[in-house]
Amino acid sequence: MKKRLILIIIVIVASAGLVYAGYSLNLSLFEKTKTPPIDPGSTAGNNLKNYENKNLGYSFSYPGSWVIETNAGTVTFSNPEDLSEEINIAVSDAEYLGVTIESFSAYASRPVKIGGLDATAYSKAGDSLQAVLVVKDRKLFYLSGKSGGFEELLGGFKFIN
Repeated sequence: MKKRLILIIIVIVASAGLVYAGYSLNLSLFEKTKTPPIDPGSTAGNNLKNYENKNLGYSFSYPGSWVIETNAGTVTFSNPEDLSEEINIAVSDAEYLGVTIESFSAYASRPVKIGGLDATAYSKAGDSLQAVLVVKDRKLFYLSGKSGGFEELLGGFKFIN
């Protein structure tokens, strides 16, 4: 069971690396649409949609023109007009918090609040990837993204249980 969870985390981290590399090379993973892009920091109520995962106990408000993709327990919200803008939410067992923190050893950290709980944000100069780790009910919530409005978008993350 522990080996399986470690494998899942490795797959998530590897997948994030591959996605990051693909986006860095400006590869189109989604078909472009003619919908005008929405400012990722926009919080206008009528421009937002809500994603809810009752099983894992969270909801997330995101710009209405963005695309949702789920894969191996990770939910990715991305702007189809600008693939450099995305938010990923992955959930695993909290026992992997230490290993996950070690993977951010080269990043600066600071305390933040996510869904009303204390969390830690990670960022690195010259790297557009940002991440936040928060633990609730023995679950590690790993939120990462590459968006100018990353922190503002995280305001749309709520725990529902």
